[in-house]
Amino acid sequence: MEIAFRQISIDDLDLCVDARKDAYFCSFGHYDGFDDFISGYRERVIERLVTPE
Repeated sequence: MEIAFRQISIDDLDLCVDARKDAYFCSFGHYDGFDDFISGYRERVIERLVTPE
């Protein structure tokens, strides 16, 4: 199996948030606190996309 890490498109951000929400539920068994957890996520992703490594 080969794993490839690719840069996300900001157009797919809703899909990324949905995946994070699923992972949060799997980790904690509820969604309580998810909104606080995800707050600022869009801004952090955008910053990482425009900042060179």
